[in-house]
Amino acid sequence: MLDSYTNDINRTCLPAGLVCKFPANNLQLMVQSGAKGSTVNTMQISCLLGQIELEGKRPPVMISGKSLPSFPAFEFTPRAGGFIDGRFMTGIQPQEFFFHCMAGREGLIDTAVKTSRSGYLQRCLIKHLEGLHVGYDMTVRNSDKSVVQFRYGEDGMDISRAQFFNEKQLQFLSENTKALAQEDILEKLKLGEDQEEIKKYCKEIDEWKEKNGNPLEKTRRKPFMLFSQYVKGKVGSTKKFDKPKIIKLWYEMDNEIRESFEKQCVRCSDPVDSVYQPDSHFGSINERLEKMIEDFQPRRKKKVKKRVPQYHETQDNAVHVRSRGASSQSGEPSTQMTLNTFHFAGRGEMNVTLGIPRLREILMMASKNIKTPSMEIPFLNVPNLEKKRTP
Repeated sequence: MLDSYTNDINRTCLPAGLVCKFPANNLQLMVQSGAKGSTVNTMQISCLLGQIELEGKRPPVMISGKSLPSFPAFEFTPRAGGFIDGRFMTGIQPQEFFFHCMAGREGLIDTAVKTSRSGYLQRCLIKHLEGLHVGYDMTVRNSDKSVVQFRYGEDGMDISRAQFFNEKQLQFLSENTKALAQEDILEKLKLGEDQEEIKKYCKEIDEWKEKNGNPLEKTRRKPFMLFSQYVKGKVGSTKKFDKPKIIKLWYEMDNEIRESFEKQCVRCSDPVDSVYQPDSHFGSINERLEKMIEDFQPRRKKKVKKRVPQYHETQDNAVHVRSRGASSQSGEPSTQMTLNTFHFAGRGEMNVTLGIPRLREILMMASKNIKTPSMEIPFLNVPNLEKKRTP
């Protein structure tokens, strides 16, 4: 119930309610530039600390019915239940300070306990994955050379280096092409022996897409499917469509007729990055990235008058250069999760089932009944989705 009030206070205060606004406000400058700190830190300093939580609950009530001796018995005000309406800038009251210390102590204990657990979890993972390696042919193989993945992470990219490859960041890449892709290096890459071949191959795929549509979005055209549609057109939509009879007709049909249907279904060529290895061939990027850039093109024409220098009609220099240097991995970040609960002492967002306990539950306990089952349900591609959704 108090969450809505906390959010309203934060919305009012940040950033419009500040006396000294961004970029003159040094704290806001530090957080928004990404140097250090987060919005949670600015909220706790400028707005309020909000509801304190211990082990996912409000501070417990003692046997006397009080949460602290200074409150009346069975007091039901938010403040008695660990809600802090004070902020660090102007200071918090003694009772609030005590609640905050309780949450801070919990964070310290968590840090001390989780360090050993995260270390062991890391060891377990690395021990089981130590035989895996990315080969020169970009496949992930085991110690006995059997293929685990044909492409690391299905796209061959390092997660830590591929953070800019999404729709929101394409504008940034577009505006900083000169900084990200040096012109002299680009010219050398464009003059490579394989460039004409890649352009020709890309053109073939584009021509196929113009005729048959994008293979990532449309249903595939198959000879049998075309034959079924042809028969259905002849029979008429009102009559019953007998599937077994159609299958029988397909197998009894002359080869010449069957071939005429097969000719209408020309197979799309393999993706560029599967024929030309991305790390050694400039201009070879995966289909997802290519589609993302294609979708971005019209927006860029409207927003930016000066066109960014381009290598291929639908491909951006910055994306190409960045994608070439993204193909490895690191396993250390799980150790850093230990500090999360310490940094945000008592914050409601830091749940018990997040971070290391969640990883242990999934990977080590392998429990059938997980504590907080979650599900991601993607929305359909609806224009102005955020404006339309109900509050």
